[in-house]
Amino acid sequence: MKPGSRLFSNGELAVSLAQQLDRIANVVAGVNEDRLLTVPEHDLAEPLEREFLVEVPVLDQDGITTESVEDGFTRARQFGEEVRILQTAVTFAVPFSGDRSVFALQPSTFTFSAPDADLRDGELLIYWTGPLNPDPSAIKQGLEKQLAEIRKWLGWSASQIETYNQQVRQKITQEIQSQKARILGRRDLESALGFPMRKRSDAATYTVPVTRKKIVAVRSTDAVSPFRPEPALDDAQYEAA
Repeated sequence: MKPGSRLFSNGELAVSLAQQLDRIANVVAGVNEDRLLTVPEHDLAEPLEREFLVEVPVLDQDGITTESVEDGFTRARQFGEEVRILQTAVTFAVPFSGDRSVFALQPSTFTFSAPDADLRDGELLIYWTGPLNPDPSAIKQGLEKQLAEIRKWLGWSASQIETYNQQVRQKITQEIQSQKARILGRRDLESALGFPMRKRSDAATYTVPVTRKKIVAVRSTDAVSPFRPEPALDDAQYEAA
């Protein structure tokens, strides 16, 4: 009988969320400078939030279907000998919405008996095994017990993810503002020097690599014209004028 894979056991949720937060600065630094200076902060932040915010999975109780009902067997030892015991195996498909990676990561609050299930795109496969010709009510109770255990672990994950999502929004805003300030400061200095900037022969446009599974393109807007700082005169030029 297939028991399913152990959920919430493939790495720590806290470590994964911290790594995601650390990536935000690099991603913001890869945004086109003229776009960063001319597009409203909200429009810049929106696609970044879609990339980094994590949605806690929610199980769809009403969408549960029976995948299969099969006869099988389990092995046991009786009087020193191994025997096969016939059983009934029922597989349920439980749809869910949200970020599937949460099912793989261990929250900070946990027990040493994580629930078992197999993970597919948009659904969990949960298995019930018992004696031949079981009472249907016993199967339903067994399924509900497993669902309750999974929801308990998701609840533990949700408390960490809520804090993380708040940090994501704050960090994106801070990084956008800091990057804009650095660019403006540098361009003001370039303008105040009064010399034309030499174009580098190796100048090129680079895109920041994104490894997260959800890759969100920046929303298209009207063509962005290059940002030009206001002209500035140093003190000597001002007195001469």
